[in-house]
Amino acid sequence: MIKLNLLKNIDHSVKGVFWITESKLSPQSDFFLELDYLSNGQFSKIYARSKGQDNKLPQLVETSQFDRPFFIAHLRAQKDSKVGQGQSITSEINSLVDLKENQLKDNDIQSKLLVISELDKDKERALAQELSKRDSHIKFISLQNDFSKN
Repeated sequence: MIKLNLLKNIDHSVKGVFWITESKLSPQSDFFLELDYLSNGQFSKIYARSKGQDNKLPQLVETSQFDRPFFIAHLRAQKDSKVGQGQSITSEINSLVDLKENQLKDNDIQSKLLVISELDKDKERALAQELSKRDSHIKFISLQNDFSKN
């Protein structure tokens, strides 16, 4: 995966990040350092508490950016799933978006959710198609692909 500058893509309109990896959470994961920085060290604490054990459950970290609530969700996709875990990742993202609905409503700007993925292109394309069906007040963006309806 091409390492792109994540931090320059975070502005006041980005309300959260969905970080999808196929491997367990570790300091060697792509974007770990950047997301740990944005979460004020919470991912380092999660990793230390797990003692490096494999945890397939989603990790949700709440923090703030630009004096507004901000969240980062780490989701784990399985390498060996038939449809690329697209359906379950999509349902997990939709559940988290539903949970954060009030935080995502902002009359001033369209809410953006950044999706960072280690998924291959076919899996990412399927995810993009599913996410684009969400509400129009939420725009899903990726460092690689724009998931919006526009």
